[in-house]
Amino acid sequence: MKKSVIYSLAIGAGVWLLSACGGNTDTSNGKQSETTVQESATTDPSTLPVKEIEVNTTGNTMAEMKFDVTELHAAAGQKVKVTLHNKSVDEAMQHNIVFIKKGTGETVGIAGMQAGLSKNFTPDSPDVIAGSDMIGPGKSTTFEFTAPLEKGEYEFICTYPGHFTIMKGVFMVE
Repeated sequence: MKKSVIYSLAIGAGVWLLSACGGNTDTSNGKQSETTVQESATTDPSTLPVKEIEVNTTGNTMAEMKFDVTELHAAAGQKVKVTLHNKSVDEAMQHNIVFIKKGTGETVGIAGMQAGLSKNFTPDSPDVIAGSDMIGPGKSTTFEFTAPLEKGEYEFICTYPGHFTIMKGVFMVE
């Protein structure tokens, strides 16, 4: 009798574990519930839609120049499509947008000056995640990259000489 009670409890626990670990299935139509679909989407970045981001640069002097946003978001591993619009009119206002590891703005900005215009003032550095072409006033550029797999806070800056100290923001990977 004791053995049959133990077996019954073990079988009951096994059924409970299987139902707790399995996906939620709506038996009325045989489809997975939204919870299961959302969970799989957050665990597999390739199933996420491309995150489209538009950023404008404004200002016609060093004191006025800035990005129109200071915080951007994407999911870990998500494809990101960034379009940068240079809304400045002064020919001296050349800009790009470069996504970098947190806390590396000064290092990347200084190295960008050494990289020069031929490299869009973007250095070859493990601190650089991705960057756009350098564009003049009234121009736009679009590029794509994959957000880091590691969730956390990153940054974006303009690496045109001297701009990185003012033109910057936070890139949140969630």
